[in-house]
Amino acid sequence: MTQPLPISIYGAGPAGSALAFLLASKSIAVRLHRWEYRRTLAEETLIPASAQLVQRLGLGRALDSFMESKPLRHGIQWGGEWTWREGDYASPRVARGAFDRVLVEAAVSAGATLIDCQGPPTEQTVRDGGLAVMATGSLTSCRGWTFTEEAQALVPTVALVAMIREDAGTRDSSVIEAVPEGWWWWLPVSEGATMCVLVADANEVRTRGARQVWSAARSHAAGPCHDAPEQNDAGRVATSWRRTSRSVFLAGDAACRLDPLSSQGIEKALASAEQLAAALARGHAHPEELHKLRDFMRRWDAGLFRAHARKTLAFYAAEARFGGAPFWVARHAAAKQVLGGAAPISPSSPLRVSRTIRFVDAYRFVEGELTPHRACAADDDGPALAELGGIPTEMWLALIEGGQTLADAVGKASKHPTFVAQSPAGVARQLGELTRLGFLSSD
Repeated sequence: MTQPLPISIYGAGPAGSALAFLLASKSIAVRLHRWEYRRTLAEETLIPASAQLVQRLGLGRALDSFMESKPLRHGIQWGGEWTWREGDYASPRVARGAFDRVLVEAAVSAGATLIDCQGPPTEQTVRDGGLAVMATGSLTSCRGWTFTEEAQALVPTVALVAMIREDAGTRDSSVIEAVPEGWWWWLPVSEGATMCVLVADANEVRTRGARQVWSAARSHAAGPCHDAPEQNDAGRVATSWRRTSRSVFLAGDAACRLDPLSSQGIEKALASAEQLAAALARGHAHPEELHKLRDFMRRWDAGLFRAHARKTLAFYAAEARFGGAPFWVARHAAAKQVLGGAAPISPSSPLRVSRTIRFVDAYRFVEGELTPHRACAADDDGPALAELGGIPTEMWLALIEGGQTLADAVGKASKHPTFVAQSPAGVARQLGELTRLGFLSSD
């Protein structure tokens, strides 16, 4: 298979622009397609960990003005208690329009070709354009493109927004507050304005109406959103991950959209660009591996989504004051399903290696490059594990060969030199993790 060049990236948000910058910096020909679109959230915050990622990507100079902006304190009212986070927890604000433009300029300076378009591409354009990357954000779920499909999603959510133009006080802090209708996000933005966002349940908004849900949530707020004006904008928040069935790669929100409670949208977009740049650079040098690299990125996106879903749902589960409210009923049910897992494995429980286990071609990400290695996988979208706890996955599965109880497997490990550094409790814990991931089954 011959590598089609240049690579066409559709979408010039953080993921698409950072990807174009990284590929162009490797002297790979890139076309970055840009068009105007409306953002539900005009500004976002960068979590402190983003600074290291920005420097690692070589974007430090371009984004210095954002990273050095005055950070906000974080106030959280969750579970009936107020918590304030400052210092290392403080986060710089980012005006998305300006942030995106700086990233586009960095990509063009590195050698990417910028193409301004009237709107997002048609499916025919993508089909005829050679190797394509869709960095099209939420558009990916609503354009009807047949080459992508939603693989997994959390509870449908909507963001209701009001912009307060005059000085509204509390300018040095962002505040998150749980209420029966969802949760409020108070975020001071540029030029003295403040963004007031209610993250609510999409089904409840559809049933009761946005105005009624907004009014009720405002009356329940104890923080600054209690005095919010009428809601004047809205946008659906599709917390999901998507996969592609054709020779198309997905980047950023096009592949994986996180719940806004994680406040890691920009960091996730940059991390996606870093991972995908390494995959496409590998594909550029070894075009015969492109199908393997698509599989690798699909597993990476799925793993990112599931890890964040577990973290977000655990946070939702910790708020127990509003058990009968529709927003919380739906999210507590999702948390129970995702976090509840199987019952603890007893020592006498028989374990078997899953019949779907197979070896796959996977990759290790080391210093910005991917190197191939062999790993085990239990299904098409789950993790491909080469090792667990520093021990090859094959060795863990060998403990269960032919079927073993948990106690027998732990005893077997105690006599094997490979597991000498593992305590019996550690062995049992790792076997439990392999069971959770579907590599083992407990009858």
